[in-house]
Amino acid sequence: MYTPPQVVIAGAGIGGLTATLALHAHGVDAVVLERAGTVRAPGLGINLLPHAVRELDSLGLAEELSHIAVAPGAICYYKPDGSQLFCEPRGLEGGYDWPQYSVHRGELQMMLLTAVQARLGADAVHTGVEVTGFAQGSTTVTVQTTGGDKTADYLIGADGLHSSVRAQLHPGDDPLLWSGVLLVRGATTGVPIPRRPNHGDRQGSRRRRAGCVPHRRRADQLDPQAAPGHCWAATCRRRLEPARQPV
Repeated sequence: MYTPPQVVIAGAGIGGLTATLALHAHGVDAVVLERAGTVRAPGLGINLLPHAVRELDSLGLAEELSHIAVAPGAICYYKPDGSQLFCEPRGLEGGYDWPQYSVHRGELQMMLLTAVQARLGADAVHTGVEVTGFAQGSTTVTVQTTGGDKTADYLIGADGLHSSVRAQLHPGDDPLLWSGVLLVRGATTGVPIPRRPNHGDRQGSRRRRAGCVPHRRRADQLDPQAAPGHCWAATCRRRLEPARQPV
């Protein structure tokens, strides 16, 4: 008789929650341990390329994802004077079987968390429990946590930038390096770009670059004091010195 393996996942971020849903789709129910006392929805926008959307579609999340994201049809680059350098279709307009999406990282995480709790139960994610290390046995792994040791067949480390699992697997000096780029984001109103009302564009030079993508909400939905109109998520990047410094 087949007995599903016991799996512990460190971290209830996008990676950990997606892994939980993928395992559940194959008959394996994992336990997720999250160091934070409450799973919140911080962060900014991210782009999901078609191959990532394909995976979320296979988990039955395509319709929910379309409600919280926008699907840019192209990405275009411009000189500082506004003249176009390059424009490439993206997602369905680029010939892919799935769209490309721009979505708020926190909203995507909350969508995944809701799906995990609906499919595996409210107790599938344990908050306030941090994975501090592990001890590998011959057939099982002992997961060391702030709530006591747990025995599992597999441990998946998805515990973020300062991962305890990664630190144990790859000890020694291996600092993450800052690229030297400062990124500032915000939202602004504007009119759709002619002929391509739903695409992202970039403009600037080697040291400075600005860009925008359409926001799924109108300006008055983000701010009741604003006049109705189209809203864009705007990004400004600036390369600072020195670069390549440890995080």
